[in-house]
Amino acid sequence: MSITSREKYERELLLGGRWLPVTKSVLFVRAPVSEAVDEIMNGVRGQHVARHYGSPLRKRPVAGESLAELLAGLIPLESPEGRRSLFIQTANPEWTAMFTSAWRGQDAHSAMVWFANGSIETVYITDTPHDPNHAAYRSSYGARLIEMYEIRESDVTIGHALGVRAVNKRQWEVAGGRDEFPVGNVWRPEAVRVPDRFTHDHLVQMAERFGLRPFDEDFYAPDGTGIMVERTDPVEWDQRRATLAQARGEEPHDS
Repeated sequence: MSITSREKYERELLLGGRWLPVTKSVLFVRAPVSEAVDEIMNGVRGQHVARHYGSPLRKRPVAGESLAELLAGLIPLESPEGRRSLFIQTANPEWTAMFTSAWRGQDAHSAMVWFANGSIETVYITDTPHDPNHAAYRSSYGARLIEMYEIRESDVTIGHALGVRAVNKRQWEVAGGRDEFPVGNVWRPEAVRVPDRFTHDHLVQMAERFGLRPFDEDFYAPDGTGIMVERTDPVEWDQRRATLAQARGEEPHDS
């Protein structure tokens, strides 16, 4: 049986795409796990949650024999906002990886701002197959991006972005690319097809320049542990929950 182009694409992704949409994006925080968690708990995010929801965030250690076992702690997934974030040490001691329980996958732009307020750099990596006719999360348009909030010595935050994304079922556009990352840019801006200007291999090479291997399972949780940070306020009336299979469109959802 031949594989589809989508299946071939997903095989290059983290865990072979089996944990999409959870793994469609990863936020890398340039800090140890303890420091990253402390910033979320006590910084802008933690203060906002305590003030807005009337209950503080809490943290708890988690363990698993594999990355998938650690990610399983984020199930059920939630919409419109994930209530839990998982922080995992990577094989590079400079970087912590963050995943969330958001139903459609992590959109970490707010988190990048939270960490920037604590003068902590972040790199956000997204690689999502383009299949707008599929169900659930797969109805999202494809995107392949690397973004960064760089903290200069003067505490100035500089944003960088490089990649491509679909704006409708057929049309792609270049995202960013106007400014150089501190590690330089790797792409082919002269390519005729927009998706070819920033390929999966380009994204891998960009990540390597930061000492990151976002698509390699053995890059995560070398000690098999992580920290889960979660809200403690009651679940809101409009909060929807889904299993991984439901979020992937492989099983029906009741609502």
